[in-house]
Amino acid sequence: MPLLKSIENILSDNLPLFAKDGGFVKKGYSKELDKVTSFRDESRQHIIEMESEERIKTGLSTLKIKYNNVLGHFFEITQLQKKKFLQMEGVERFIPRQSLKGVSRFITDELSKLSEEISNSAEKAIDIELKIFEDIRVAIKDQHNDLASISYGISRLDVASSLAEIATLYNFVRPSILEDQSLEIIEGRHPSVELSMHKSGEDSFYSNNCNLNNEDKIWLITGPNMAGKSTFLRQNALITILAQAGSFVPAKKASIGIVDSLFSRVGSSDDLASGRSTFMVEMLETASILNQAGKKSLVIMDEVGRGTSTYDGLSLAWAILEHLHNDCNSRTLFATHYHELTKLSDSLKSLSCHTMKVKEWKNKVIFLYTVEKGIAKGSYGIHVASLAGIPNPVLERAKNILGDYESLDKTSGLKKVEKKQLSQDTKNNDTKNILNTIISDITATDIDSLSPREALEKLYTYDKSIKKLDK
Repeated sequence: MPLLKSIENILSDNLPLFAKDGGFVKKGYSKELDKVTSFRDESRQHIIEMESEERIKTGLSTLKIKYNNVLGHFFEITQLQKKKFLQMEGVERFIPRQSLKGVSRFITDELSKLSEEISNSAEKAIDIELKIFEDIRVAIKDQHNDLASISYGISRLDVASSLAEIATLYNFVRPSILEDQSLEIIEGRHPSVELSMHKSGEDSFYSNNCNLNNEDKIWLITGPNMAGKSTFLRQNALITILAQAGSFVPAKKASIGIVDSLFSRVGSSDDLASGRSTFMVEMLETASILNQAGKKSLVIMDEVGRGTSTYDGLSLAWAILEHLHNDCNSRTLFATHYHELTKLSDSLKSLSCHTMKVKEWKNKVIFLYTVEKGIAKGSYGIHVASLAGIPNPVLERAKNILGDYESLDKTSGLKKVEKKQLSQDTKNNDTKNILNTIISDITATDIDSLSPREALEKLYTYDKSIKKLDK
């Protein structure tokens, strides 16, 4: 291809980051550029050559070319040689510039010209290279359509060959793409986590099954921290993306109903520049999911509601799950530490509970990284804190506090419903008593005898009493 050969002839092997830095044109391509760069890169050699020529012409072996910021380049001779120098033939071409106690300084037109070429050589070389660069751009633009076709073909080949190589090296399989609402992945694996484990020499990645369908479209996943809930969510989303991109997938078998949109609410981050807290960002992303997800969507949600109080978060997570089930009808993987949500499996027919399998042995928790049907016994947060290096006194204190809360919950004589009813009855009695007090006070008061200030004070008193009802 003529354009390719032309570019190979022009461009050097070591290219700069920016064209304005220069140095990208091969030596020998442009005689003009080579001449200019010789003044830039070999200025000392040009000075030595002129100095040597003038010594021969004048016969003065001590004649030197020097430089300073005021005069630039100049010839310098000693005062002892000045008289002999001025008597020489052709000396008129030397123009006096400065006379000092011990030396005299002169310039010539040739030296001035050489000095100017040296000074301007760097800038001139850049100008020449940029002009050559512009010529290359024009040549490329003229063949834009051909180059675009070649680029497109190479990119497709690159993607296909890369995916084929990965599939061969890491035992990926061809998925089946279906029209229904299924998401059946047998022994699925997280591609990037598995690769990093291979590189670090760790054991094989623990594969897991995922089987969502119209009858079982929401998996509520509980389990301790560090057990693999987030990895499980992400790997199924990645497998879905890979499958619909035309790639083989990291699994033993995969049958995936077409997903028109994938929604993800994982991790925690804020947007302080816009004045949005971590919880606000979480709610904005959740709102986007609930307003857009549909029957063909895939939703993964991890720990929704954790950025606010326990009851606020639990209530939101509960309502979000109901909306995903009843209104969005989306295939959903929902990981949570709110174990109370598992009760929804009784009322939501397409929701099933799954957990990350763990084994307790000698007061330790062993993570098995396996998803199975069921409900987690606990979150094992104190155990994870221990793994992170939290001091033992803090861990022991946390265990004691946890034990107190669990004991309080078990020995409470009132059920939640009874507590709620008792609270409501108490509030009703308080309301009745306050209203009766206000009515009695108004009845016993001679309104006409009150001053404006006394009337206002009574209104403030009534207002204060009524506002207590809202607390």
